[in-house]
Amino acid sequence: MARENQGLQIALIVFVMLALILGVTTFVFYRQYDQEKGKALAADQEKAKVAKDLDAAQREIVELKRILGFAASDTMQVIGQEVPKDMQLAASLPEADRNYRKLVQHLNDTVQKKNQALAVAENDKANLQKQLADREKEAAARIQQHEEEVKKAGADLSQMAANYKKTESELNAEKDKLLTERKEIEDKSNQQIKALQETVAAKDKEIRTARDVAVRYRDEAEALQHTTFEIAHGKILWVNQRTGRVYVNLGEADGLRRLMTFGVFTSSSNDVSQSEKKASIEIIEILGPHMSEARITEDKPGNPVVPGDLVFTPIWAPGRRVRIALAGFIDIDNDGRSDLDRVRGIITTNGAVVDAYQDESGKVIGQVTRETTYLVQGTPPDEKSSRDMRRGYTDMINAATRNLVRQIKIDELFQRMGYRDVDRVTSYGKGASATDFRVQPPPEGVPVSSGTVSPLFKPRQPQRGSKTTF
Repeated sequence: MARENQGLQIALIVFVMLALILGVTTFVFYRQYDQEKGKALAADQEKAKVAKDLDAAQREIVELKRILGFAASDTMQVIGQEVPKDMQLAASLPEADRNYRKLVQHLNDTVQKKNQALAVAENDKANLQKQLADREKEAAARIQQHEEEVKKAGADLSQMAANYKKTESELNAEKDKLLTERKEIEDKSNQQIKALQETVAAKDKEIRTARDVAVRYRDEAEALQHTTFEIAHGKILWVNQRTGRVYVNLGEADGLRRLMTFGVFTSSSNDVSQSEKKASIEIIEILGPHMSEARITEDKPGNPVVPGDLVFTPIWAPGRRVRIALAGFIDIDNDGRSDLDRVRGIITTNGAVVDAYQDESGKVIGQVTRETTYLVQGTPPDEKSSRDMRRGYTDMINAATRNLVRQIKIDELFQRMGYRDVDRVTSYGKGASATDFRVQPPPEGVPVSSGTVSPLFKPRQPQRGSKTTF
């Protein structure tokens, strides 16, 4: 019995707890419902207000579209495409002022200005019309005056025509007289010209004869003075082939200088201009009045220099100074650049005097005279050369011909004077020449073994077992 009461008590307690929990839960959920209902009512009120504001905004947009000239159905994309086109009318306005209100004001100002300009133009037009009427009136008066002058001129013209006919007949008579006198003068002039031509031809013949005589006298005088290519200046007295040294019978008394160069010819050469040069030498020491030492700068192994050989240079002569003129472009090493200063230095070093030359611009410095011994010709100018170069070259050639000066090429000058120390331009690559890279023997000659070997010399042999290689 006691257990049954205990179970009822427990059931009652559980029931009461469940009732309390249900009541609390119901209260909480009802309160939340009431709060959410209030929020929903407030949201409905806010929605109604927003809808009202949206409707007002849409009406304002439609009204604004109407004011701007757009349809109510036009979208912002359409309006955005049309606005830049309209704003082109206000291109002169700043970027910040480009709107429809400023545009209307700008267009109104523009119209006002145009109206003012139109009013000014209308005023100008009225003034011009008045001026035109005045000028037409003045022109009518001038036309009438001109017509009267034309009538008077017609009468004067008739009188002038009569006078012209009279004058024409007089002029024709004078013309016939002058033609007759002209023919007489021409006939007399032709006779005088013919006589002058015959006189000039006779004078030209006399000049050619005199020039031929002068050339013959010059050749004879040069032959007597030993200043031509035909006769050598000196000869080789002694030769040391081992050291490449020779002694020459020219010295201080002959006006010889150090570093002068000579061509060497065989002793049997009576005319060196017709003989082949066998070697070249350069004076290195003046030993006496008629003695000097020179070094061999060029020779031929098959035809060595021997005592008795003759020496000659075209730009030096014992007892006097040879005078040289240089014409044309001077290039001795074929590098395309002017060697004028270098050649002048070589000539003066060898005792000669440069009378005249052409500078790089073609201007002639100095003068070719009868005292000039040789005119040395460089590269003649062509059609690409400057006008001054062509004219200067022609003037020097004519002066040399007129003054009976001998003319030689610069290559011939250096070949005959024995000059060899000219820098050559060595080309590499496809333009190279094998002769530019030949092995040159030493100055003292190629060493030759005597056949005797010192006992101290022993052939080198690798050590046995060594990996060292030689």
